[in-house]
Amino acid sequence: MHKALADNSLCNWKPENPVQLCYCNSDEQVNYKNSFVARDGMKKLGAEHITLRDGGKKYGHYKCAIFASMYSKLYFDSFRNGSKYGRKGNPGKRFLLALARLAIKP
Repeated sequence: MHKALADNSLCNWKPENPVQLCYCNSDEQVNYKNSFVARDGMKKLGAEHITLRDGGKKYGHYKCAIFASMYSKLYFDSFRNGSKYGRKGNPGKRFLLALARLAIKP
């Protein structure tokens, strides 16, 4: 088990592209500190452009996943809009638009 966990650790990986790690402080299934440890490990190996995104201090695992998904969409959209290293995006209109898209089925 320990070997499998070590083999799948993000702490010993140097990404070649920008990475955003999302977390929520009250996640009862995944400790939010994992994001900080992973970021620090990546940076120690020389990775650049690793950002952390706080999905909310009061959200548990499932609600956090909703917000983490939205923040990830904004992050990936920023590349489509010309960002070289990723941005948070416009947290106003773009966040509301993303929520509306989730609520309306195609």
